[in-house]
This record gives sequence, C-alpha cells and structure tokens, in this order.
Amino acid sequence: MQTCVRALLSVILLFSSQSLAFTSGHMTLASGKRRSTKRFVRTVSSPTPSTTPTPTTPSSSYYVTCVQGFEQTLKNELSTIIPEAVITLCSSGVEFTPSTPSPVPAYKVLLYSRVAIRVMELIASSDQDNPLSSSADLHNFVYKNVDAVKLLSNNDSLLSLSVRCTLPTNRNRIPKSLAHSHFSALSVKNALVDKFRDSNPNDPETRPSVELLDTDVPLTLAISANDMNDSCNARLFRSLSSTSLHKRGYRSNLPIHKAALKETVAAGLLLEAGFHLLVADSKSTNAPCALLDPFTGSATFLIEAAMICADVAPFLLREKSNEITPRFLKWDGADTDSWNQLYAEAKMKSQAGRRYLSLRKDQFILSGTDNISSDLARQTVAKAGFSESIDIENCAFEDWHCEDLVVEDRTIICCNPPWNIRLREVNPDDEENHERMFASLGVWLKSINKRVECWNLHPPSSAYGAMKLAKSRSFTFSTSNLKLRWLQYYLR
Repeated sequence: MQTCVRALLSVILLFSSQSLAFTSGHMTLASGKRRSTKRFVRTVSSPTPSTTPTPTTPSSSYYVTCVQGFEQTLKNELSTIIPEAVITLCSSGVEFTPSTPSPVPAYKVLLYSRVAIRVMELIASSDQDNPLSSSADLHNFVYKNVDAVKLLSNNDSLLSLSVRCTLPTNRNRIPKSLAHSHFSALSVKNALVDKFRDSNPNDPETRPSVELLDTDVPLTLAISANDMNDSCNARLFRSLSSTSLHKRGYRSNLPIHKAALKETVAAGLLLEAGFHLLVADSKSTNAPCALLDPFTGSATFLIEAAMICADVAPFLLREKSNEITPRFLKWDGADTDSWNQLYAEAKMKSQAGRRYLSLRKDQFILSGTDNISSDLARQTVAKAGFSESIDIENCAFEDWHCEDLVVEDRTIICCNPPWNIRLREVNPDDEENHERMFASLGVWLKSINKRVECWNLHPPSSAYGAMKLAKSRSFTFSTSNLKLRWLQYYLR
C-alpha cells in the first residue's frame, strides 16, 4: 500500500509544474481585422493566450524570450520553424516542448527566429509544494536538483559559467532575502561550485570559473511570486547564446544611432505588418513589391526586410562580429552533427537568397531616405552585405519623391519618425516641432496619390493626431519602459 501511495504522489508532482513568468503583468497583443479589399491582403490573427502553460519536464522544455507584446508574433513565427513542437504563450516569451527529446528544435529557433531574444533550456524547477523562503532554500534547491559536474564539465575540461537573475516586477511579493538579483545569482553560483567540489572530493581545489562575457554555460534564474507572500518559486535555465540575439552583428564596430530600434523589434514589426507574406506572394507570382522608409536612421527596417526577402537566418550575421562559435556544443548531450548540418543548410539558403535578391532589385524594392544619418545607414547596410539591394537617399522626407518606387496595392511604408532623443537633436528649443513634424508627415503621405499601406511607430504622445489619418489596426508593445503603438493606415 505504501508503495502505491508513493507512486501516486510521484505522478501528481510530475504534472504540477508551475507557469513560467519572468515579470508580472499582462501582455498586450495585436487585435482587430484588416479591411476587406481587392488587393493583396495579409491577415494576422491574435487568439487569446492560455494563462497556464502546459506541464513540462526539465529534460525537454525550452523558454524563448522576446520584447513584451511580441509573444503572439513569436509564437506564430515558431509555429513555422518548429511546427511539430507544442508552443505555449507566456509572459515576455513562449515555452515550447519538442515532440521528441532532442536539442535540434532549439537549434532551429536559434538559427532562424527573427523575434527571439534568448533561447533557454529548463534545467531545474522548484516544486510548488516546496517553495523557497530564503537564500538558504535557494542554495539547497540548486544543490539538490542540478548535476553540477554534468552541467559544467565536458570530458576532462571545465566549462565557465555566468548567472543572471530575473525578478517579478513587484518585488514585495517575494521574500526580502531573494529580492536582490545579484545576491540570488551569487547563491546559485555558490551552490553549483559547492556541488562540483563535493562531487570531486579527491580534487577539492578544482572548480569552474566565472566569465561574464562569452561564457560556456550562461545561466538564468527566474524567480516568480506565488500565492504565499513569505515564499516564491524559481526556475533555472541555461541559454544557448551568451549574448542577446538582437545583436545580429551588422552594427559591430559602427556608431549606433541613439534612437535605433533593436533588430528583433524591427523584425517583429515587419512581421506584424505582414511583410513576409507579401514577399512570399511576390516570389510565387513574380509580382513586384516595395518597402519604403522615409526615416531610415541606421537602416534597421530595410536590413531586416532584406533578410526576409533573401531568407537569411539572423544567427548567420553574428559571424561578422565573431559571435558565431556556439558554446553550447561543449555541453553534455550536444548534437554537433545536427547543428553543423542545420548551419550549412542555412548558409546555402542565405547565399542563394542574396544572389536572388541582388538580381531582382526591380521586384523587391527596398529604399529609404534620411537627411541626417544617411552615411551611417549606408555603412550599416554595407556591413550587412545588402549594398546592392538597398538604396539610401540623402534628403528630408518632405523632399523625397518616391512615387516611381511605389507599387500600387503592394507597397508598405514603415515610419519611425524622430521623437524624444532624435527630435531634440533636430531642434531642442522648439516645443511645437513635434506636432509640426507629424503634420508634415501626414501631408507627405497623402501626396503619394497611390493606394499604399503605411505603418507608423507611435511614441506616447498626442502629437500624432496632427497627421489627420484614420488608423486601421493597432499593435502595442513595451520597450525601454515605454509603451509604443505600431499603427496601420491605408492610403488611397
């Protein structure tokens, strides 16, 4: 009888995994439908996410993070990259479980995702029935649940580690002793080192090193609040990349525009605008399409658009900044042959796609203008390897005559107008400059005199009303403590 009871309890505990959340709060998803027209129409669905992730086991569960608001965008993207996996929406990311215990689906996400910031494997999760109340509890949790030797060594070689910690937005909901990210991360590191030493009693001085940059095993501790104010839950992950995936590599060793969009944000906004669907339609029908950017800045929109057109896997560009060496291949259980095959396939597709794009410049029109940072834009475009495919002009948007570039019903205009930092650089003493600039933008857009689709990035400001345009759809996301809106306008 006791054996049966213990078996029943084991089954109950196996399926009582808690939901994954790095930060508290609700995510804002895109909503609304596009108007019915006779032109090429792209639809973006945004179903209501499940509030409780599916139960997972540490050996086959991954968490992919993104900018808050892009959760559904990321899920849609991953559904095409790893269609066989079970994908669940979570806060600031998605969780996925491969159909078979294999790291290959995670390798594919690392290579091809344009929206993901980090791809992380779940190593250990605290039990709901045994929450953490102190740093000692955290130490014991890591010590008992993580095989430090397997995690931090490869045959006879030691692997370096780093530990970062994420906390819920409301830190008052977790114990004070665990509410400091630095000290909680230190507790994890100490527990791993203690376990490693205790596992090698004949050589107690041997221990893994800590490397903050280019580490072999980048760990993330995610602490989340529970229903009890005197305790919390925790999950420990290891990331497949030592740096954020928004760092594509084409900005390395170049000046960075003060108000430049993160690459993952720009790519996510293009996916929300349906640009990838327009490109796919053009490839199947040979009909031309265009993406225009009247506020080019450092050309992030245009470069990410070119990568979509050429089917360039974002991870490949990290080679330009010497970040391509995958440290995860040193891990126990890494599938080196599968990674090498996936990487070679991605590189072949990229090379073929770049040649195709350079020969089809009249079919895939990518152009922008900027009267302040056009030189920086051209440098960045060259670093990304798209100088033959992207045209940058040097003039203010009011003086940009782009009518010949517009393909009626098949053109998307992406606008990230100067605001905040960039606007103050133009004329810091003019309080009405903000509203006047948006009024000019509205006039310029209406002057195109062709049916086009425009998407504008709206800052938290009422000055956008000066454009006097009626929006068709709104997508909201949060970055740098700001809530921004990506608004769609149909111009006829």
